Amino acid sequence: AGRHQVDNAMTAFTVADELGRMPGFGKILRGDAIPRGIASARIPARFEIVGRDPLVILDGAHNPQAARALADALSLAGDRPVTGVMGVLADKDGGGALAALAPRFKRLICATPKSPRALDAHLLAERADALGLRASAAHSAEEAVELARAVAAAEGGVVAVCGSLYLAAEVRALFFPGMKLE
Repeated sequence: AGRHQVDNAMTAFTVADELGRMPGFGKILRGDAIPRGIASARIPARFEIVGRDPLVILDGAHNPQAARALADALSLAGDRPVTGVMGVLADKDGGGALAALAPRFKRLICATPKSPRALDAHLLAERADALGLRASAAHSAEEAVELARAVAAAEGGVVAVCGSLYLAAEVRALFFPGMKLE
């Protein structure tokens, strides 16, 4: 979902189409191989729906560009309130990602990703508060997701988990135990 994914699919189609015109590739990329490939593509932690009641979207957006794409894709939620769960690494532009997403979030629950490079959830919550966003810090990613799901369920909203692929892997494991983020 999201306009950025359509752009990505068109780029992949164009590359595959050009490769299909080259000797040797035409046999591999014939018929409906390209459309079937695009239709079956799954990208974990990229606007991945991991829960439905309430809707929980997982996206590893960890830089301003990816956060802007996620914010744009969250427009698909319509006027449903979005509760963000976010954790960032201290050496990434978490502030820029937060600023891009803040207008789409009604509130934010911050978590500290399991990484030695992680920014403490309390510091992220302070930065979010400075942007005028209602933010709090959870003790763990699991607690953050539980709180966000409870809020979203109570108000007919959506949960968007983002900010770090470390956090995405941790949260994805809550929904799909035993599966790795690959």
